[in-house]
Amino acid sequence: MKYALNSVAALVALTSTAAFAAPITPSSTALQTLSGATFGGSGIPNTAVQVLTLDPTVSDVTLGLTAHQRFTGPNLANNGTSTFDAATGVSANPPSSPADPYALWNFAFYVGGADIGNYLFRLYYDFDPASGTDEANHGVIEFLGSAVQGGVAQDSFNLGMNFLATSIPGFITAPLGSFSPTVEGEYTFALTATLERVEVGRVAILVDVNAPRDPGTPIPEPGTLALASLALLGLAGLRRRFS
Repeated sequence: MKYALNSVAALVALTSTAAFAAPITPSSTALQTLSGATFGGSGIPNTAVQVLTLDPTVSDVTLGLTAHQRFTGPNLANNGTSTFDAATGVSANPPSSPADPYALWNFAFYVGGADIGNYLFRLYYDFDPASGTDEANHGVIEFLGSAVQGGVAQDSFNLGMNFLATSIPGFITAPLGSFSPTVEGEYTFALTATLERVEVGRVAILVDVNAPRDPGTPIPEPGTLALASLALLGLAGLRRRFS
């Protein structure tokens, strides 16, 4: 897979960032295909995207947010709504290096529609592997739809990208700390649309990152787990009776 860092980096700087002291809650609607979305590259899947179309009686605006494998490999598994499963590890594809490690996965966004010029958009991203990271502790990229050429802003980013850790007044508010692609954890992302200082639309996803399992270690099936639990409970009961 290829991706290109293009649309957002060229957008103009603007106002200060607003954030809330509460965790980002992943969206509950089913993942969809977002036809026409390339996320700034080629070969990036657009078939498992959290999509929101704002009220069509008011405006023509669509938001899209997804996560995907970087360059090669099977696309990330998901739960059908908003949680994606990714593996820990450093990407071997350029420009990643030991000094600037990229994860094996990316997050990607899409903003499109004839009326995006009326809105302010915010893309929230998470460096903290702990669950329940406050929205206020996320990094944020802000841009005005009026600065977007062609009615579409889209791109695919990796948390290892240097610019995501650099605060740029009026454009990027970087999160606290730094990202490590080798650490297990949960990372939340959100894309919002704001009109006249009021948030009018949001999509959000969670990427659950875990170390790859040893292929030689079988994963117990649910029935096996249930039988094992019953056996343990039975042994505990016998121990109480004969002790």
